[in-house]
Amino acid sequence: VENIMKHFSHCLIDFDSTLYDTHLFSNGLKTVLLSVGVTEKDYHETMEATKHGDDGRTFKYSFAAHLNTVRQRGYDLPADVEARMQAELLVNRTAEGCVELIKTLKELCDQVFILSAGDQEFQMAKLRVSGLLPLVDEAIIVATSTEKLQVVEKLEPAVHKILFIN
Repeated sequence: VENIMKHFSHCLIDFDSTLYDTHLFSNGLKTVLLSVGVTEKDYHETMEATKHGDDGRTFKYSFAAHLNTVRQRGYDLPADVEARMQAELLVNRTAEGCVELIKTLKELCDQVFILSAGDQEFQMAKLRVSGLLPLVDEAIIVATSTEKLQVVEKLEPAVHKILFIN
């Protein structure tokens, strides 16, 4: 391993749906809301409505915003529902094999970054529980998919080769 030549100066790996099983997380949230009477249809519609900001591109999801959207549909939710959703953040849902992937990338890249789009605090909560932060050089969290690409574009002129896994 020590003699392997680094092929890339920077590796950027998307977090949600790459290193983190976002589908399982969403199912956990859905289970909480279905248990208090929200229909599956309303869960999906309200999730989509609160995932993005008013511009449709900014990732702005929060439990409070989601529950507000659910309440606007006439649901009377119990006081503990947000705490039950918060508990879903404490479940480690890293994708199978992601630790091994990061370790392999560390052999191929001078620096490895996790790149994610979303609310800073919300994404960091998932990242802390994942246990992946000590394995990478840095986690970069931006608000939009466009900003994710801008991170790559800013690096391009200054570095030799970039590996971007999205």
